[in-house]
Amino acid sequence: MDGKPVAGLPSEKINLLLEVSASKVTVKYSADGTILTLSPSGATVEITASGISIKGVKPEQVKVEWAVSEQD
Repeated sequence: MDGKPVAGLPSEKINLLLEVSASKVTVKYSADGTILTLSPSGATVEITASGISIKGVKPEQVKVEWAVSEQD
């Protein structure tokens, strides 16, 4: 399923929670995108035009919640 689009999801937006140690977040910008480095865990989140890459995080440390807005 890696890299393949999924249809029929409840929202185009998600809340992504990384359960890692992060007392400091370093942000680096480049022409290719943005890299967030979490310290002391060493986890990285790279955001580019082609997508988002998360490294240094175990699957059980990633939580995804659909950001579904409530209607009044």
